[in-house]
Amino acid sequence: MATNAAKSGTRSALLKKLEELAEQQERIKKELEAGRSDELRSLVGTFKEHLTTGGFSVDEALKLLGGKKGSATRAARGTAVKKEAESLDKSGSKPERGSIYKHSSWPEPWTAKGKRTPNHVLATIKSGKTWASLLQK
Repeated sequence: MATNAAKSGTRSALLKKLEELAEQQERIKKELEAGRSDELRSLVGTFKEHLTTGGFSVDEALKLLGGKKGSATRAARGTAVKKEAESLDKSGSKPERGSIYKHSSWPEPWTAKGKRTPNHVLATIKSGKTWASLLQK
């Protein structure tokens, strides 16, 4: 029984030490972040000084660096270029869901189920075939 008491005392001491180490780790992490932030502010200040002594503006420097002052790096919503569906044939039609399509070069017929058209089927469509010509009757 004495060994169990010693083990539980050791365990509680270890748990306490673990908590202390976690707190110390968090404190060090915050100090490092604060130091990094201070260093970055200092670098930006030095950069601005060099620009003004050289007769340049911050906007000119940002333009050369590829950024714009005060703008987000992402594109505005709705401005993305829409991709054309890969499964459109030359007449602009899509495969009918549940229909069976067959071609002599394919390993097996394809039923238009699922989200994705297999690559060998897309290759046939891109080569000039239409969905109507591949439709199994």
